[in-house]
Amino acid sequence: MDIVNVTLFYILLSLVPVDKNQFQISTKEPESKTEVTINFIRSLDKWQAVKSTEKEGLSIYFKDKTAYIKTLGSDSYAKIDWLEKAKVVTNHKKWSKVTKVTVKQIATKPFIFSVTKEGKNRRVIKLKATHHPEVSQKTPVVHVSWK
Repeated sequence: MDIVNVTLFYILLSLVPVDKNQFQISTKEPESKTEVTINFIRSLDKWQAVKSTEKEGLSIYFKDKTAYIKTLGSDSYAKIDWLEKAKVVTNHKKWSKVTKVTVKQIATKPFIFSVTKEGKNRRVIKLKATHHPEVSQKTPVVHVSWK
């Protein structure tokens, strides 16, 4: 899993209010352009992510500066030290009011995500093509909603 996807998960989990135990995202697959819905359900401190078309998904959680990800069929978590190499900067202290997230990496130009509010319980996340146009084309626009 690359830094953009891990950062996208981090943004999603930060945007959703703490008292919510489930949310869903809608997006299009980059290659096939088919609509995909992924449901996230909290179990203890971990989030289970399952596509609407599949039975298996993945489990993800963040602890300190490390992301832990595992597919539900495997026994062990993959450890990704992404915050050791990158710094996440938001344009607001409260995640509920964030409209821009910048991920600064040591060796490369920053990734900039825009967050647009679409009502009380909906956000749209998009990677801006400012510094990384090729990555931006492969990264779909994500619509997140919760109840």
